[in-house]
Amino acid sequence: MIVSAAQVIPIYWQTSAGAAATGKVLGNLTYKITLNGVDAGITPTLTEGATVGAWRLYTLNLTAPATAGQLVIHLEPNDGVLSYDTISDDVTRYSADDVLSLATSPVIATLTSGGPSGDTTLRLVKSTYVPISFTVRDATGATVDLSGYNAADFSVRSQNQTTTTYSQTTGITMTSGGLVTIAVPENAGFYAALTTGVDAVELYWDFVADESADTAKTRCLARGRLQLLRTEQ
Repeated sequence: MIVSAAQVIPIYWQTSAGAAATGKVLGNLTYKITLNGVDAGITPTLTEGATVGAWRLYTLNLTAPATAGQLVIHLEPNDGVLSYDTISDDVTRYSADDVLSLATSPVIATLTSGGPSGDTTLRLVKSTYVPISFTVRDATGATVDLSGYNAADFSVRSQNQTTTTYSQTTGITMTSGGLVTIAVPENAGFYAALTTGVDAVELYWDFVADESADTAKTRCLARGRLQLLRTEQ
């Protein structure tokens, strides 16, 4: 389960005579909920459902703790029996979908004291279309909501900042989940920096956008070196 997320846990209840136990409420249960062996301070609710064979379905409803760890729920009915009386699950910060989004975003820029915590190297083959993507996170590891940012600019320059200059403001998206995508076209002007007979050229890149659509709050969200490689096409 995910931290602070609503949980609906099915349990099945039967009378001691082997019939579906109907009309039960939370007061008919003695429960203990712990996180890492310590009382989690959680008060659940109980909702009655349908009869399934010789069992009555109930759902135990609760909100997962705000802290990651191992959650254990122990239940004892005041009468009858439950299909199981102990539930154990890991409480995590991220879902499988969250992990997938990280894995599919090859570049991660983490903002510390105003800018990326480190440089990220891009490797581009000359005259090819390149869909760059990365996720922007803050110093705590949480994604930065970029939905209110605008005026995004992906720029490339040579070391002297004059021989090669390139600025791209289109083909860029930013999401509330911190994901940035930049579609570099195959005719991008900076590709001309790699001339015939040269194997590779090293340039520099950065990505900036205006926080809260405020031109006085231009933020550098990612930067680094750009290795431009020759093509054999």
